[in-house]
Amino acid sequence: MRSFLFLLFASLLLTSCGDSDSKYITSINNNTDFGIVVRFSEDSTIVCLPNQETIIEEHWGGSVKKMSCMSPYIFKNNHAVVIVDEGNKTLIKDISDDNNWSCSGEEDWSLIMVGNYYSEIKTTFTVNDEDIKDVE
Repeated sequence: MRSFLFLLFASLLLTSCGDSDSKYITSINNNTDFGIVVRFSEDSTIVCLPNQETIIEEHWGGSVKKMSCMSPYIFKNNHAVVIVDEGNKTLIKDISDDNNWSCSGEEDWSLIMVGNYYSEIKTTFTVNDEDIKDVE
């Protein structure tokens, strides 16, 4: 009986060791009737069609128990230029400001993570009509 309990305890301990991965999604949700282009350099551009969500990046990374929402690194250091309606309008909402990004996630339970963790985290920058103005 003692051997059985030891094997059960050892199995649970080994099962709880390791790491868990989560899916990370970054997107721009364009809720306007205007096309939006985000340009980082001549050869790096994101095109966001009107009234559609554009997935910028999907990758797997280490799981977290607590979600924190920040603007993605590529928008902080690459000095993204946002072009709205072929330059006829301007975006007044700062794409590099952490407060302008929202996060949502799906939670799962795992013995590896010893409880709840986020199996998917989606970070979204949403553009609405009030975030755009005519070029003066």
